[in-house]
Amino acid sequence: MAGDDHHNSLLKDPAIERWGNMRSGGATKYFRFSGPNIRMALLCCVILPVGLYFVALEHDDKWDLTAKTRGSKFEDYIKKKPKKE
Repeated sequence: MAGDDHHNSLLKDPAIERWGNMRSGGATKYFRFSGPNIRMALLCCVILPVGLYFVALEHDDKWDLTAKTRGSKFEDYIKKKPKKE
């Protein structure tokens, strides 16, 4: 067959091979939680979602935009909080 004797003609870069081995399962072997890793995990997995939840909770039910008609003012649809006396 054509090309049977050329199976070793590819030159492999050792750095790319090491990167491929690290990527295919070695990263979990060498990973450990350090100070910066813990801070990033807390920020992305706890603080940011909880903060977004409270922002959404604060702004929930603030505006009523259902059945907005042409020519009506936006201020007419802002829910007014009753004044406490």
